[in-house]
Amino acid sequence: MRTEFGDLSVFDIAALPSPDRKKTGLLIGIGPTLVLPTATSTRAGQGAWQAGPALGMIYSGVPGLLIGFIAQNPISFAYTLPSRPPQNTFELQPVLAIHLWDKWYLRSAEANWTVGWHHDSSTMLPLSLGIGRTLNRRGLPPMSLFVTGEWMV
Repeated sequence: MRTEFGDLSVFDIAALPSPDRKKTGLLIGIGPTLVLPTATSTRAGQGAWQAGPALGMIYSGVPGLLIGFIAQNPISFAYTLPSRPPQNTFELQPVLAIHLWDKWYLRSAEANWTVGWHHDSSTMLPLSLGIGRTLNRRGLPPMSLFVTGEWMV
């Protein structure tokens, strides 16, 4: 068994000034997503430079509930080898957090749903569920500790 490094995925979403989050509870952001072919073997990565749009939305207008998503669609434009196939994959990361009691919460935010737009591309729909607790420390930012499991649908 070998351990390999995969491709590096990066996105940067900037919050839009409208709508007013304090009035609507909605925060929307857009930006770019990039995939850099940094895999240490051909099996560990897609072998393609990729770029595309990213969109994020979070709704926090209901007390104790946070719901949203991050959507990305990187598309290949250059390859590390001529034999590498084109890439065009839609990725959706749903986010859900529900306050339970005191500083405890239920969350689902780690699963990345993927749909390949090319023929014979795979579709994956994992579900995640976890429980966490927020720790408030005097003079320091809050810290969140959580445990999450993930299952493939």
